[in-house]
Amino acid sequence: MNALWKDLRYGARKLWKKPGFTLIAAITLALGIGASAAIFSVVNVVILNPFPYRDHTRLYLVRQNLPKIGVSDQLRASGPEFAELACYIPARRATKVDPMIALRCE
Repeated sequence: MNALWKDLRYGARKLWKKPGFTLIAAITLALGIGASAAIFSVVNVVILNPFPYRDHTRLYLVRQNLPKIGVSDQLRASGPEFAELACYIPARRATKVDPMIALRCE
């Protein structure tokens, strides 16, 4: 333990005597650590954990296209309207995709 303490003091003295080298070493370490963190963040989001949702394979994209009146991709609907939209899917086909969609619509 005593040798470790002496080595640390020696290293600190050498770094203190050469501030240019110390600055370059600190900047190099900071850039390396920052680049590693940024690359890991991208890999984590894109490859390891692409969606923060449970059962992300059940997500659907709902779009509206009304070319006669010039409306495209502007769907503003509430929860009950989405439930009503699920009624348009035939129950026979819905059970093949997702049994939760096969709702009773009255």
